[in-house]
Amino acid sequence: MIHKEKWHRLPSDYPPAQTCYMKWLQWRRDGLMSRILEELKIDQSQPASARTATLTEATKPRR
Repeated sequence: MIHKEKWHRLPSDYPPAQTCYMKWLQWRRDGLMSRILEELKIDQSQPASARTATLTEATKPRR
């Protein structure tokens, strides 16, 4: 979840949305989210739709 996502739309097998959100806040404050995005080469200044496309490309299996 990078920006403007809906926490109530998490899959049903995830912990409660509030738990996930609090964990995400902790990771963001600790700088973990920035490091992950940097490692994945995702530019946080891009619009969300562009980031999603970049993330989709980054996670596709290579043949």
